[in-house]
Amino acid sequence: MKVPGGILRQLTNLRSLPFLKVGNKTGPGIEELGCLNQLHDTLSIYGLENVGDGGEASKANLVEKKHIRKLILDWKPSRPSHNVENDDDVLEGLRPHSSLEFLEIQGFMGVKLPSWLLLAHNLKEIELLGCNKCEGVPVLGHLPNLSCVKIMRMENLTRIGSEFYGDDHVNCGNGSSKEPRPLFPALKTLHIEGAQNLIEWMEAPRERASVVFPCLEELTLIKCHKLTSAPSHFPSLKKLVIEWMDSGGMPIASILSNQLTTLTYLSFLGVKGLTCLPGGMLEKNKNLAHLDISQCSDLTCISPQSQGFEYCCASLSYLRIRICHYLRYLPDGLLTPSLKEMELYYCPNLQYIPDATHGGLTSLETLSLTLCCDITSIPFSQGLPALGKLHIDQCWELSSLPLVD
Repeated sequence: MKVPGGILRQLTNLRSLPFLKVGNKTGPGIEELGCLNQLHDTLSIYGLENVGDGGEASKANLVEKKHIRKLILDWKPSRPSHNVENDDDVLEGLRPHSSLEFLEIQGFMGVKLPSWLLLAHNLKEIELLGCNKCEGVPVLGHLPNLSCVKIMRMENLTRIGSEFYGDDHVNCGNGSSKEPRPLFPALKTLHIEGAQNLIEWMEAPRERASVVFPCLEELTLIKCHKLTSAPSHFPSLKKLVIEWMDSGGMPIASILSNQLTTLTYLSFLGVKGLTCLPGGMLEKNKNLAHLDISQCSDLTCISPQSQGFEYCCASLSYLRIRICHYLRYLPDGLLTPSLKEMELYYCPNLQYIPDATHGGLTSLETLSLTLCCDITSIPFSQGLPALGKLHIDQCWELSSLPLVD
């Protein structure tokens, strides 16, 4: 809402102010929010680069606005370097009421995130977007209601250490109790993207916690090019997406550890260093329904053929493998009656597709093969009774097709 400077101070009973853009030399100042303690629901504050210091920021009196559930704090991302010196102080002064449920911080160029996050016990979602100068993640693991964390474009972040889990704060308010408590007890979605210099993601200090990430269902890592390590304990993980990682073999092996049995969705794009999925991963995750692997230049196999597993993908309904130049074969047991859609695109060294197991591909509706130059046959001996769409292009050696009813 664009309003003349001074007018907001007269609207002390105002209940709705979707956004305020702080003026530089003209327009409203941040202090004009000070008396508006009846504001409800969502408040977005833009132009925070025009706030001089923490003292000025605190005049917004956000800490008294107990009806605000969603708060967006936004700095202009492209600004002179001398205009970022007070960002830490300004953000510290914008402490909200503890009833806040959703927080988005955009374009913040300070080094350290605010200490008041430690007290945000009702927070359900937090998004940190374009906080390029931040050198560490905030302490979040102790927050009892936090269900979604999104971190994007935090370019100075090199390490996610034990501080992220908040184990030092998990027993706050419990007197002298030393009983281990869960870390991230309600977190369901964790998204980290554009942390281009992130190298290490440490395990949680398990000696102080009964369980870590007990409810986490979705984990997304995108453009974390340098990441070489990741935790191995995700007891409820259902969806894993990893894209554009230069040394992905090691963190993937950790995340897809032998302890993981709950995956239903797995997607890799542009992951270097991944030669094969960890042994036993497909057998243990019997509910895996979606498998998508694209542009993984070092991939030679999906799972070690020597394991001889059978019927390991009884729930798989979608299989897509694209631009994996060195992939030589698909493992036995990968193709089962549950499969509905299968695409193989530009896998020039793929030579072997196994026959379907346990009754054939009775549910397959879509089959697409493109630029798989070494495939000579598709050995689906029991036919494809449900097939409605068939696409085959530039598979020069292919000489036989399955029966289609």
